Order: sequence, then structure tokens, then C-alpha cells
Amino acid sequence: MSIGEDEMRIMSVGPSGVGKSTIGNKLLGLKSKDIDYFKTGASSHSCTQEPRTVRSGKLTYTDLPGIPDTNPRNTKAFYDLIIDEAKKPLTAVFFVFAVDMRMDKHSIDRLKQCGLLFREINKCSAAKLLILNDFNAWSNPEGLEEDDEEYFDEKAKHDKARNEAHIDFEQAIKKIVRINFNFTVVCYGLNKKINQEHNMDTRLSFFKSMLKTFPCEPSPSLLNFENLEKIVLEAKDKQDYEKIFIQEQENHIKSLEKSIKNLKVTRVRAIATGLPLMVGGLVLVPFTLGISGYGVVAAAFSAAATTFICIREIKSKELELETARETIDKEKLEEAVQEYKSKCEYFEELKNALKE
Repeated sequence: MSIGEDEMRIMSVGPSGVGKSTIGNKLLGLKSKDIDYFKTGASSHSCTQEPRTVRSGKLTYTDLPGIPDTNPRNTKAFYDLIIDEAKKPLTAVFFVFAVDMRMDKHSIDRLKQCGLLFREINKCSAAKLLILNDFNAWSNPEGLEEDDEEYFDEKAKHDKARNEAHIDFEQAIKKIVRINFNFTVVCYGLNKKINQEHNMDTRLSFFKSMLKTFPCEPSPSLLNFENLEKIVLEAKDKQDYEKIFIQEQENHIKSLEKSIKNLKVTRVRAIATGLPLMVGGLVLVPFTLGISGYGVVAAAFSAAATTFICIREIKSKELELETARETIDKEKLEEAVQEYKSKCEYFEELKNALKE
């Protein structure tokens, strides 16, 4: 599927109770009275137990159970559901976390046990967005007058503290899951009036518009839990993590090369479309206030935005490709293999937890 020509498909991945269902409702414009409304919850137990897909216009959103789950058996089952969806044509994967999600040793260990699972999901050709939901955004708890100096002072203090929390949590998550995120999105509350720029509606509206320019491609070679088990078992039995790591990296490199090629084709089309529209728009605007004139300009800037984002995405994937190639280079291979082995060992811990 080419950029801007067909469906936009998004799926959300992340621990339970972090706002994946709420994001789906916002993107699709669903209200609680609507039949397709995603049920929401904020507990340590999964609200979503089965994948649910809802379509609105050209947008399709899939709400998935989160990983890691509090129940290791669910983690295995939910991972396979995620992989099944990721194999289909997909525009973007939202990796959703709550900023104040517990990050004690037990929580970190559970995330590390999913390291191999996240590594596999990272191979998906779709754009990858890290979404941090902050449920403790400024809400004016003392009921201060919004034009008072005290209001601005208190809000500034609160926002500064929350921004520091966002940065710390983002760094912690990236360090653990090791996903190559294209963007990080902080959704700072739901109140449009109090938090005008970073509330969930505003942020999602922007990225929904932006993602229309991304390709929607399948990733048929992703491995399910059973396939990963076989690979880890083979590596453990033969004590040859290096060989298997290199094989996986070579497959990933081929996939990246294909994605870059598709993006370059799309960029050429966007440039070819945008230049005539821009010229036409510049001629029309001075002489008409009609909708058609501004429509041409809007289309021209849309094509320009597509070109810009294509260039950015190409650079991102080329950097990822360069990194992938470097990891199988002799100088960095040993370190990369050790990291891969560590992920396999954490995976073994997850397998053992399934037996308990």
C-alpha cells in the first residue's frame, strides 16, 4: 500500500491500564454511547482481553491486550495476538505507557523478560511511536483563578516536575525495551482548556494527520512465541548465539532495505504531485477567496509535508539499517551477541514462569 492512497491502520501495544483504549476512542471520535466504543479501565488487570478492531473512514484501529501482563500465560498469548496483527498491513504501532507506571524491580524484570518479544515487534515495518500518557497533568486542584499570578506559578511548578518525570520515564523505557522509536508523544491530560498544546486530543489529532503520509505495509516474517522458543532452544543447545543473531540481523537488513526503497518511490511521487500544486496555489490565492483556491494550496502543503516526512522516515530507517549492519561487523559483534544472549536468558525466565 502506498502513502496516502489507502487505509491507515494503527495498533496499540503496552501494559494494561495505560490508556490504549482511550486513544482508540479519541482517534476514532467514539463516545461511550457508541456501539464500537472501547471499554476503558485503569487497573493492573487487563481491560482488553481480545483484539478489537474498529474502522472509521480510512482509519482502522486495533486495541490489543498489553504486554507484559501480570499473568505470564497471558503475556505469551497476548504476544502472539500482537504478532498476528503486526503481520498484516500496518501504518503504525503505538507503544503506550503511563508515565507514573510502577518501575520497581519486579516491573522492570517483567519488561526485561519481554525483551526478545519487543525485539521481534521492533522488526515490524510500521512506524513506531512511544506514547507516554500522563494521568497527573495539571488540573488546578485548588480552584485558583486562571488569570491570577499564583495560578501561573503553581502550574509552571507542576508542569516542570511532570516534564522531568516524562524525560526520566522515556529514558527508562527506551533503555529497557530497545525499540527504534520514530517519535515520542507525551499526552498530558485530557483537558483542552488547561493543557492546550499537549492534551491527548491535540497530540493525537496532529499525529493522526501526520501518519496519513506513512506507508501501510505487512510484516509477514515476524516470529510468534513458539518460533522464538525454538530459536532460543537451538541457540542454547548449540551455544551458538552468534550464528543465529547474524541470521536474524541479515533478514532484518533485507526488510529495512525494502522499506527504504518503497519510501523513496513515495517521496518521488509526492514531489511530482506537490510542485504543480504549489505553483497553481500561488497563482490562485491572490485572485480568489474561494474554497477551491485554498484547497489547492492545502493539497500542495500536504504533498510538501508528505515529502518532508518521507525524507525524515528514510533517514531514520537508513540509520537503523546502518546500525543493523554495524552490529554484525567484527568490532561490535561480540557486544551485540552478548546483549542478544541476555535477552534469550530473560526469555527463559518468562518460559519458566509459564510453568509455575
